[in-house]
Amino acid sequence: MSSEGNPDASFVAMDTVKGGLVIVFPLNAHNAAAVAEIEKILKLKDENVIPYTSYFRDNTNHLYMTAELPLLADLSTRVHSKKYIGKHFSSVDSMKIISRIIDGLDYCHNQKVPHRDVKVGSIYYTEDNILKLGNFLLDNKTPHVYAEWPARKT
Repeated sequence: MSSEGNPDASFVAMDTVKGGLVIVFPLNAHNAAAVAEIEKILKLKDENVIPYTSYFRDNTNHLYMTAELPLLADLSTRVHSKKYIGKHFSSVDSMKIISRIIDGLDYCHNQKVPHRDVKVGSIYYTEDNILKLGNFLLDNKTPHVYAEWPARKT
């Protein structure tokens, strides 16, 4: 892997073994239990889940996981964009989104892989405009900062 960026944040890198770009996630845990969970995530093969491709340790023994570079945008970006222009998802589009999320979660749970972080920021659109689950919380080294949008007036 060759890369540039903050080692505590996700970043895009060139996969020097397989070729092509991947997204690299630093992980919270670095022990055998984390590796066992990564191995389960790597086996997930479903149209509603972003394919994770590999994992590796750096020279300080920190663990990282890689995934196919998804993506146009996450669902959060799409929701905020629609809100900004004064539009909303139609009922049909909303039901399609919910259905994809449920199908992805159902598949993961049947494979005994919990998601742990379902939110609009961990659901992504591919170039073909297909929704996929990603970000299984295992891949977050830095804690999330949850902010309300738009900011609430006090």
